[in-house]
Amino acid sequence: MEMNAGTGGWAGLLFWFFAIVVLIPVSLWVLKRSRFGGAIGAHGPVKVLSQTPLGTGQRLVIVEVRQGQAAPQTLMLGVTPHQVNLVAVLPQAPGQQLQETV
Repeated sequence: MEMNAGTGGWAGLLFWFFAIVVLIPVSLWVLKRSRFGGAIGAHGPVKVLSQTPLGTGQRLVIVEVRQGQAAPQTLMLGVTPHQVNLVAVLPQAPGQQLQETV
């Protein structure tokens, strides 16, 4: 294939190069926003309600876990770089949501 400056060959090549370079991040963004972008997301069965750092690599996390049509459970987890431990199952009144504190 011979590129000839007079026929717009280089311009077409540059157009497609930049189109592909722009299309890759746009495609990744769309994939991340879709239901195929991750196993667990904001609309999935696990929702992070609050996180509190305790030290280097250690934090307390409060999560809400939904299982089908049952009422969601609220769990307090201790998270380190090597493991996750259940600290407590938190009671939750019907219709009441925990609010994140800053």
